[in-house]
Amino acid sequence: MKNTITLRKIDIYQIFFAVNLVISFLINPYYPKTDFFRAYDFRDLWIYVLSFSVIIIFDASFKRAVTNKKLITWGVFISMFLAFFLMIGPSFTETGEIEYVRNQLFKSMLMFVSYSISLWYFILVLYDLVDNYLLKREATNVSNRLISRYVALMRKKPFITTFVTLLVIYLPFALAVYPADFMGDVDDQLAQGFNLSSYNHYGLDYASFKLDNHHPVIHTLFVTYCVKFGKMLFNSYSAGIFIYAALQCIFMIFCFSYVAGIFVEKKASDIQLLFVPVYAVLGNHFLRYMFLTSKDVIYAGFLLIFISELFYMISENKLRKMFFVSVLGSLAFRKDAVYLIIIVLTFMLAANIYSRKKIMFILVLVLSVHIIWNNIFLPAMGVHSGSKREIFSVPFQMTARYVRDCGNEVTEEERAAIDAVLEYDNLAKVYDPIHSSPVKNTYREDSTKADLINYFKVFTTMFFKHPEVYMYSLFQFKLNMLYPARFSQAIYSYENSATIMNEANELLSELEFDFGYPDSKVLKIWRKVASVLERNWSALPFVRVLNSAATYVWTTLLLAIYIIIKKNKEAFCMITPALVVLLLCIAGPRSSIHYRYYFPLVVTLPFMIIYVFDMIKEKVEHVSINS
Repeated sequence: MKNTITLRKIDIYQIFFAVNLVISFLINPYYPKTDFFRAYDFRDLWIYVLSFSVIIIFDASFKRAVTNKKLITWGVFISMFLAFFLMIGPSFTETGEIEYVRNQLFKSMLMFVSYSISLWYFILVLYDLVDNYLLKREATNVSNRLISRYVALMRKKPFITTFVTLLVIYLPFALAVYPADFMGDVDDQLAQGFNLSSYNHYGLDYASFKLDNHHPVIHTLFVTYCVKFGKMLFNSYSAGIFIYAALQCIFMIFCFSYVAGIFVEKKASDIQLLFVPVYAVLGNHFLRYMFLTSKDVIYAGFLLIFISELFYMISENKLRKMFFVSVLGSLAFRKDAVYLIIIVLTFMLAANIYSRKKIMFILVLVLSVHIIWNNIFLPAMGVHSGSKREIFSVPFQMTARYVRDCGNEVTEEERAAIDAVLEYDNLAKVYDPIHSSPVKNTYREDSTKADLINYFKVFTTMFFKHPEVYMYSLFQFKLNMLYPARFSQAIYSYENSATIMNEANELLSELEFDFGYPDSKVLKIWRKVASVLERNWSALPFVRVLNSAATYVWTTLLLAIYIIIKKNKEAFCMITPALVVLLLCIAGPRSSIHYRYYFPLVVTLPFMIIYVFDMIKEKVEHVSINS
């Protein structure tokens, strides 16, 4: 009799979760499309089959997970948090505010509850599956003869094997993008590097040359001298920018190959070892970004070495030279890298991870290099600091939206305070909810510290008048970090790259720049083929999910909470760089539709996950042995 009751209870909750999952699939979030559920027909039968199948397949995992009270509590918290953004996402996407939620409150609440329950179920199942994976002692090795021989070669010579493999695979794509994959910043950097007489970035009176620290000076000079070298050797600026793209690609190959060496040292499984070259080739848009003229690519390489050396330092209790190389490289190629490094080191100090004396030494070194380079050396060389407009993008966006929506309530005093910092009359006209450049470009470079103080006093006052305006501004600006949507600016297409080349040639016309794709039929055909291959690969369902900022944000948050549940401070230290990158993306000038700003996280997050799992697994095995 007891068994019958138990089976009946199981049947009831399985049906409940399956029906709830169906509702999550079919409910229509849009308004005024008034259909409560999406239009569906017999072809949507797979939704019902899939929902019930999933609940049955993962039933054992769910039953194990619900015995953990801490897991239940954290699961409720994170599922409700994520469900909230799934609920408001369609409304902000369509209207820029919560109009859909307000106009269909019952349906919105049903969406929120349904999403919360479905997410809670799958989060618990996911954590249980991870637990089971980490409890397994056997290594995941390959049985295929050809692949096992390649793995054996990787174990014998990990760096050379990975380096040659990636070089051979990348080479055809280097021909497709020749001379390079251009993005919008490179023309400004070259105008600065070549000290173009007609160029003026901020409308300032420059001294001897026109370098400023808006883009990292090291990267600007690196691009410039590669181009000059190409002009000197081959009488071609295109050859010069190709030298830059080739060196950047070789550097990234070096980084992946170096990580392969660490994997071998740590006795990684065959699958983990193979993951390094496979991910370097098949990672989302990697074959194009290796040749993109952007500081974010080189920074991603240094960050990959940084987290790998951090893992080695914590797990082996050894500090190696490459850790310092990764720190200095990160500082050189990304200005906000200093915050990431300082936060990681500070956490290590607070959590008493590794030698406190050595961590203090590194912390002092980082601060000293940062201060001397930015506050002493660059000013002494006549290099202008970057504009303050970059760090105030979020509040400037909020102010512009307030002026647009509540301009009739702005007093003359408030208007004057804003106008001293931003061009008040243009704010409402140029405001773009998902792009801060139009607003931040109204920033007055001659505004004083006192002007900024007065501005932020007014900013605070207006917040208390209409906090919802600021909230709407932030949500619409950064919504896609938590609401799944495709990066609208992910690939710099060949057509887009050609356009930017022409813009660069026009800006640098006094130097007769000649950027452009070669007029070769063979290369044109290959470029089209490569473009089709890249587009089709990105369109595959399991790859397409990687083309959203939310994928990386959700993964980072779920991993961070899993580490908190496990109370593993070393593992949390490993995920800290990802959390800092996300915080910088929130504070940064771009919305979450720009893939380039997430590229360092895209490159490093899978490796962080591997390192975190290794640390947790090692602790589990240690506890098991001691017990």
